[in-house]
Amino acid sequence: MSHDDTQDKQNDQALGALRSLGDVGVQPSPYMKTRVLAKVRAEKSKRPSYLKWLWPSISGALAFALLVVLVRPDFDQQNPAMQVAKYEIGQPYMLKVDLRTYEDQEIAQARIRLNDVVAFSSKRHSHIKQLKSLTLQWEQLAGKQYLPIVIEGLQSGDGQVLVEFLNDQGQVVDSTTMDLKFQVTGASS
Repeated sequence: MSHDDTQDKQNDQALGALRSLGDVGVQPSPYMKTRVLAKVRAEKSKRPSYLKWLWPSISGALAFALLVVLVRPDFDQQNPAMQVAKYEIGQPYMLKVDLRTYEDQEIAQARIRLNDVVAFSSKRHSHIKQLKSLTLQWEQLAGKQYLPIVIEGLQSGDGQVLVEFLNDQGQVVDSTTMDLKFQVTGASS
């Protein structure tokens, strides 16, 4: 047998083996999965992780913010926009509470409470100045955009107006607080 015949015979055997694999389907080596996973892990470990620098950056920013808050507790006194509104004693002022934000809520009453520094003010109803609390039925306010509250300062100090919105059971549904600073004319604190 010649070398060419031997080669042809081997080729025929190889082709027969390939044809038989075509019917069964080619199966990868059982260790292929392990090799692929090892390659993926190796590639992942080469990439820089952003978490290595992200956490120190966030914690540094938080520490700086905390330092600013602790070192500058008098920030509201340096920034006029952060100051409480200042009012003159004995002068009437009208405050407005926006009622449109409460249209969708089931409110039965609006109760206005004042602290000792503030009093209600009215030219027609002078007796109202004695009251520290006033409750209005919601029907009286229906259709109005604002609840006007006319007040005046009785003495120097921090005044507060609390408006509570109550449901049918008398429970507070929502509330808003207005802080006012009253002072004598020409005085500054």
